[in-house]
Amino acid sequence: MASYPPPGAPPTPPTPPSPPPPGYDPRGQRRYYRDQARAQRAAWRAQRMHMRWQMRALRRGSVLGPILLIGAGIVFL
Repeated sequence: MASYPPPGAPPTPPTPPSPPPPGYDPRGQRRYYRDQARAQRAAWRAQRMHMRWQMRALRRGSVLGPILLIGAGIVFL
């Protein structure tokens, strides 16, 4: 196990955290993620509305009911 120091060796001191890479802008990154989340919510909303419109378009008025009523009226006359 090469990643462990040999027994009896002094422990290595913890290394300080490395600084962020140059050009790293936490405010810009937060803005980017916020805009990405907003776009994803808008896409979900648009998809939900599209499915709702599709399901609404599948509902059509039935022709069978009026035909049965007319047929029953003719039979009873």
